[in-house]
Parts: sequence; structure tokens; C-alpha cells
Amino acid sequence: MFAVPQFRVEQTVEPMPSVTLDEVQARVCKCIEAHPDFWCEEEDRGAELPPLLSKVRATKSIRAIHEALGLDTFEAY
Repeated sequence: MFAVPQFRVEQTVEPMPSVTLDEVQARVCKCIEAHPDFWCEEEDRGAELPPLLSKVRATKSIRAIHEALGLDTFEAY
């Protein structure tokens, strides 16, 4: 029996510049606004998106953003 060839992907990891909490909040809000169908039904956008965006903007940590959006947003089931 022959072994299947294994492929290696070579990578280099480079540090990225630090981002502030304000920048993370802005990126998350931009993502929510770009994909509103993921967050609510079309007819509920006016009522549901603004409070969600406000929650994100009011957070004091990245963990709090995660908690504001719900458990299944950033984690596998």
C-alpha cells in the first residue's frame, strides 16, 4: 500500500499593529451594517439594528462585544 503524499503549507507570521477598542467596535458595527440579514429579518431592521449597534458601541471590552452579540456569533456550535 502506498502512502498518500502529504503537503506542507509554509507560512510566516508577522505581528499586526495593535487596534484600539474603538477600532474593533467600528469594524463590528460596519460588519453588522454590511450584513443586516444575518442579524434580523428585513422588516425588523429599523427596530433591531440600532439597539444592537448601540450595545456594541457601549461595550468596554472585546469580551463584552462577544457577549452583546451572543454566543454563537464567534464560536463553533
